Amino acid sequence: LSCLSPHGAVRFGRLIQSDPEEALKQQARILEVFDQAIAPIRGRYADSGLDKTLATAGAWGPMTPQLRWPLSPVPDQEVERISKLFQDKLPFLFTQEATE
Repeated sequence: LSCLSPHGAVRFGRLIQSDPEEALKQQARILEVFDQAIAPIRGRYADSGLDKTLATAGAWGPMTPQLRWPLSPVPDQEVERISKLFQDKLPFLFTQEATE
């Protein structure tokens, strides 16, 4: 979650403490979307490639999914699919709050 959205991960951590019931609901949604996003590519790429893919999909900094040889990066069209899926289904991870 931190690779995808550092700010969203912090907010989720705070929610766990302030509203555990709501955090459990969000956790279920997060796990469902992660499964939809990552299942099609799991096992085909290194864990570091998946981390870079999540960071690129989260668009929180200047990142690309490129890796050093001999590892293969996740293709751009997959990164775009993953980004759209997370942005559409978990928008609460990507909003910036003034308190952060």
